[in-house]
Amino acid sequence: QFEAYVVARMNRATAKDVLPDWQSMSDDELKSSLAGFFAPRQLNFDGCDFTLTCDTLLKLFLILTRTQCRVPVVLQGETGVGKTALIRFIANWVVKSHLVILNVHAGIDRYVIE
Repeated sequence: QFEAYVVARMNRATAKDVLPDWQSMSDDELKSSLAGFFAPRQLNFDGCDFTLTCDTLLKLFLILTRTQCRVPVVLQGETGVGKTALIRFIANWVVKSHLVILNVHAGIDRYVIE
């Protein structure tokens, strides 16, 4: 069902009924696909240094679809795999929102969080 949802969102202006081959697309083509997913909202990636891959594009679609449906999203993974970079990209370039990053550890208290 998710594939049908993405197809419907991306191909509003066309008669295509299949997903594009994202693995063969360049970074600019992937960003264009992302912009099509959020049409009619205008996305401008000028100056963006985040490189989209097929894998990150699918993760991004899943994250944004779930958040639009108000379903909580938990990202987990090894250190350095790009969780924060992906969320930073979503905040800065897709939803244009201010992002506050808080590193939570055993020594943190509620005063730091507030």
